[in-house]
Amino acid sequence: MAVAAEDVFLIAVSLLVHLTSGIRISNIPISDTVNRALFKSASGFVDGSGIDAFRPSVDVEDKEILEFLKAFQELKKTGLMPKPVLFDDFDKAVRFLHIPKTGTSFFNTVVKRACPRLPKEMMRQCLADFNFFGENVTYLGSAYCDVNVIVNGHTPMETYNVNRAFGLFRSSVNLTISMFFFQLHGLTKLQKDKVTKSHAQLNSFVNFSEVLSTQTKMLIGKGAHLRFTPDEEDLQLAIDRIKHMKFVGLTDQWIITNMLFSAMFGRDLTPVDFGNVRNTKYNEEAYVAAVQQLGLQKFDPYDEKVFAVVNDLFTKRIQTWFGPACAKEDKRNSLCYFMHQRGFLS
Repeated sequence: MAVAAEDVFLIAVSLLVHLTSGIRISNIPISDTVNRALFKSASGFVDGSGIDAFRPSVDVEDKEILEFLKAFQELKKTGLMPKPVLFDDFDKAVRFLHIPKTGTSFFNTVVKRACPRLPKEMMRQCLADFNFFGENVTYLGSAYCDVNVIVNGHTPMETYNVNRAFGLFRSSVNLTISMFFFQLHGLTKLQKDKVTKSHAQLNSFVNFSEVLSTQTKMLIGKGAHLRFTPDEEDLQLAIDRIKHMKFVGLTDQWIITNMLFSAMFGRDLTPVDFGNVRNTKYNEEAYVAAVQQLGLQKFDPYDEKVFAVVNDLFTKRIQTWFGPACAKEDKRNSLCYFMHQRGFLS
């Protein structure tokens, strides 16, 4: 994939800024660089996770995505996929549960499905800024949308919105590393100073409860970065709410998540829908080192259990919506084969 001139500039600036940031894992200095041109969407890091979410946010002719979209249409033609669910069945509103570092860009997909009358330029600007507050909140109302779209930044789940909520989730390893590289997201300035002065910065980072159990806390109605440790009762509440949400996806299975959303709710996708408009930049070597360091630690048991439930529900929905059609098409269909490779189809 070619790198545009502006991307080369961003790479240079990002490298300059982050080489001086002092962020490191153990005693190894870490440079947080742009690697969009280096990564392929089919690669994977940990727990079957890939880096699909880190695709460039430009409208490019991506042969792989175009092939998957064609394969998706072939599956629809089999007549074996369930009929999509209409958004206006959701009590006239949908709720986007925006857990930090799980994929702001997915709001793009939700809004395009819910608000077909929103002018493209208006949608593009609001999505780029993620600015649907003040006057802009009207853009998510009945004038442009089939249903009202509820989004309040990183506001935690409300009991009355569970049954119409959409959200993305990540393994605790991937989520924590994303927060770590994103300017030690979730910590105060004093806490960040303590981490950056540490000889083992990643270990120091995960010692703060503010960056642990963020998904669990959001699900039970508490702020993601609240200094709070859940208990078993909180975990069960979080799991119950997951099972009642309208849609759960996996940030690190970006392509399949978007395909499942399209199958369930009836919106055809285009290559640009797979872009990431708010990307956390990664250095591959640093990322792998962080995965190796955190992967063997049981540092966030509540979010790991939450993720396991989400992954199981996501897998069952893949099998429901794609299983029969893929069984007929076999592995000749590139999308079916891709889902099979990722372990979602047998």
